[in-house]
Amino acid sequence: MKPDVSTNQSELLRMKYTEADIIPLKDPLEFIRSHQEMFLPFGNLRASSLVAILVDEALSLTRAKASAFRVDDWWVVSCESDWLLRSTEQSIDTLFEQITACPQLGVNSHYFEVVLHAFADDLITLTPQESERLLIKGNAPAPEEIEAAKELATDWKRMILFRYHEPE
Repeated sequence: MKPDVSTNQSELLRMKYTEADIIPLKDPLEFIRSHQEMFLPFGNLRASSLVAILVDEALSLTRAKASAFRVDDWWVVSCESDWLLRSTEQSIDTLFEQITACPQLGVNSHYFEVVLHAFADDLITLTPQESERLLIKGNAPAPEEIEAAKELATDWKRMILFRYHEPE
């Protein structure tokens, strides 16, 4: 005899969740590190995969030209539109610290910057205004590396530079 699936489905539909039912993560970065299969396609933790997802986010949110390249051992993603400021009311540093919903990318989607923060060794974001340089984690690139990135990017409004040393 088959179980009554329709009864189970109707029970699920009646379940209501409120904000009080949600328990905030104490350490979102550690949760991401320990559940990387939930945040990375196929659990693939490679710098090139991190770059690809970040470029996809920038393109999807802005439809503006985005580029990815290397400057020495830094990975760089830049976009002609600031995909972070255009898309959320959260502060930029919050996007790197917390799992923040990004419904523009689809149901149950979030900004990828927090995942990048969880795995990158060094991480910085900047805009053309010198006052809007935010070191997220580790060390900043040398001034000449930042200048080289600025020269390679065209008409950029947001740039993220990170280093990730893949395990051998």
